Amino acid sequence: MKIIELNQYLKVLMKVCKRNGLCIAFLALSLGFQSCEKRFGKTLVSDWDSYAETPEESTLISSDQLNEFSTDELIQYLKIHEKAHWANAAENEILKSLELSGENAEVLELISDFYLTRGSLEEALKYNTEAENNGASSTEFYKKRARIYADLGQYGLAVDYINKAVMINGNDPDIYLTKGEVYMKLGDSTSALQYKEQAFRNDSSRQDIAADLAYLYASTKQHENAHHFADLLIANGYNVSEMNELKVEVLRKELKFQEANRLLKKMLDSGQVEAGIALIDYFEKQSEYDSTIFYAMQVLDKDSLNMRALEAKAFSFDHKGYFTSSLMYYNQMLAIDSLNEEAREGIRKVNGKIAYLRKLRERREAIPTFDFASPRKETN
Repeated sequence: MKIIELNQYLKVLMKVCKRNGLCIAFLALSLGFQSCEKRFGKTLVSDWDSYAETPEESTLISSDQLNEFSTDELIQYLKIHEKAHWANAAENEILKSLELSGENAEVLELISDFYLTRGSLEEALKYNTEAENNGASSTEFYKKRARIYADLGQYGLAVDYINKAVMINGNDPDIYLTKGEVYMKLGDSTSALQYKEQAFRNDSSRQDIAADLAYLYASTKQHENAHHFADLLIANGYNVSEMNELKVEVLRKELKFQEANRLLKKMLDSGQVEAGIALIDYFEKQSEYDSTIFYAMQVLDKDSLNMRALEAKAFSFDHKGYFTSSLMYYNQMLAIDSLNEEAREGIRKVNGKIAYLRKLRERREAIPTFDFASPRKETN
């Protein structure tokens, strides 16, 4: 944000906050703070940049208060809402700002963003087009217009506007990121990867782009690269759980099942119950019921009411022939959820097996037995 824009931004905040009794000192501090830049590309670094974001808060003001704002103040006021993702913005207030601004192009862009955030794509396109007709032609404008067209499924137009943004500022990583997303929707993963790699080259401090690349490398079977980015992100504490899950997925694609299971066990030990469920699913599918029971017990140690773990124990004991134990766990499921269909069906099947085995035993017992004496040998 330019210095003059920052001054206007804070001026509007002061005006709003004085009338609404809000404190903004913390907001000014957050706007002024950024951590030191640490990049990595071909060279590894210990961590990435983390940027302080403005609080996602905004406030509504009356029409009379809006009437007192200049066009610049209206723009900065709408930007406050934009930074809060339009959480508290009212449509009538937004349109009132447009009326007061006299069809200002920047206000039209912001109103378009308001509707885009709410998923009203036709309205977003309408105001974005009006902004273009009133002279909007910035990189941010073209990026937003490209996103609208992409969400509408008009990918050719989306690419056209992305290319216009590139002509203005080819160093903006988000342009290439958006272009990569468009090509992903077109099913062209090769081009998508090319543009996302360009986005990362333009700003290798962006962890979100690195994560996108990790997933894209995994989906295109570039397993080594997927592991590389996932490991870097894990080392820097970025979405550790999701990155570990990605590594498990990649390891299984590589048929490295034991390594995948070791990682899942490590995740379970750290308290991630979902990792335990993944182990249960794996061993149950392999009909390795002892391992299934073991990991179900591990999950239940962390979540005693976990229905999937209870079902896994009941199912496994059933297949091992321990019907009493199986019924015990199915009944525990019903104690938690009396209408649980899996438990009811499981009990029906186990009781059916018990009845069948009882009948077999009764039939065996009903078969008469004969004691034939061996013929005696005659002696002289």
